[in-house]
Amino acid sequence: MSKARFSAPQLERLKREAKHRRHADSSLTQAQALDQVAVDQGWPSWPLLVKHSITDIAHNVNLDCRKFQGGMPGVFEVEMNIVDEDVRNSMLRERLRFPLPQHRGWLFRGVESMQHEFGRYFDTNTTSGLFVEARWRAILSINGIQPDDVEGHVLGTRHDVLGALHLAALEALLPQLASISPTAGGQVRLFFTRPSADGVAQLGERNYDTVAEAKASVLPDGWIKVGIPRMDGSWISYQKRLGWSDDAQTQ
Repeated sequence: MSKARFSAPQLERLKREAKHRRHADSSLTQAQALDQVAVDQGWPSWPLLVKHSITDIAHNVNLDCRKFQGGMPGVFEVEMNIVDEDVRNSMLRERLRFPLPQHRGWLFRGVESMQHEFGRYFDTNTTSGLFVEARWRAILSINGIQPDDVEGHVLGTRHDVLGALHLAALEALLPQLASISPTAGGQVRLFFTRPSADGVAQLGERNYDTVAEAKASVLPDGWIKVGIPRMDGSWISYQKRLGWSDDAQTQ
C-alpha cells in the first residue's frame, strides 16, 4: 500500500509543525523535529517524505507535441501521459474523460485514415478526449487557415491551444491527484486556475481551515476556483456559472 504524499503548501505546514516541536523541546534539532513529523505521517524520515512529495501539479501530466510524420505544414501529433505511478495504476482499467479546448483555427482529431490508431482516445459524442491506460493521443491540425497564414498561425497560437489542453487534462485529474495527497493537519485544499506570465492558465492551491472558509474565499482577479477534495476521496467541484456542486455540505 502506498504512503500518503504531500503537496508544496502541505510541506510548508509540516515544516511549521516541526518548528513548533523544536520550540517546545529545545533538545531537538530541526532535522530531528522534521523526522518526527515524517514518522507521524508514515514515513521513516523527512528526506524520504520530501522525495515522494507532489511539488508541482503540472508535472503530473507530460505533454509532447511533434510534427506529424508525412503530414502537411500545421499538422502535429500530440501525446499526453500521466506521470504519477499511483494515478497511472488506478487508471489501468478506466477511461478518464476531459473536454477538448475549442480554439479558432485548430482541430483535434482521431478519425479518417488514423481511426485505428487514434480513434479510441476520443469520445465523439461529446467532443471529449479519453485517457486510455493513462495515455492520450491525437492529431492536432490547422483548420480553415489559408496556406500563406499557416506559419504565423502556428507560431502565434499553438502554444495557447496546447496550454489549454494541458490544463483541461490536469483539471480532470485533480480528484485522483488530490486523493493521494491528503490534508495535513486538518487543512482544506482549494484548487484554482490563475493566469501566468505567458498567458496560459496554470493550476494553483491554497489551504484553509474549513470547507466553508475555502468556498467563501475571495481570489485575485483572473483566478478561478476549480474544486476542493474531501478527506474521504470525494470531490467538491466549482463551476463559474453554477457555483459549488454541493453548497449544502460543509465541514
